[in-house]
Amino acid sequence: MSIVSRFVLRYADSESDFGKSISQAFFFATNLFSGIDSQPDQAGDVAVFPNPVGDHLMLLPAGISGSAEWRIHNVQGQLIDQGVWQAQAGRQSLLDASSWPSGNLVVVIHHEGRNWTRWVIKE
Repeated sequence: MSIVSRFVLRYADSESDFGKSISQAFFFATNLFSGIDSQPDQAGDVAVFPNPVGDHLMLLPAGISGSAEWRIHNVQGQLIDQGVWQAQAGRQSLLDASSWPSGNLVVVIHHEGRNWTRWVIKE
């Protein structure tokens, strides 16, 4: 065993949460680029996927239903696209992203006085 390995083992033994902050940072950094279906974190939230976006963007609300507005902005704040959709808790809705420009985009969803903002990358 090398000197470095012994140090790591001793550090891991003395710290009960060794690596916790590393795994949380890794999740945060990689969660932004999830290409799989995801679930909203809590009731009253909206999941937006896949990220990066191809020709379609999925919206999945949890605990909200009814008419909701969505807007897509570029990083300069310019409006790219907008619309209204009938949100239904637990039911995915599909947005056509084929005409959106490539790059970083901001998805803003407004429903009954609440706003959700999500960042996505359009391929």
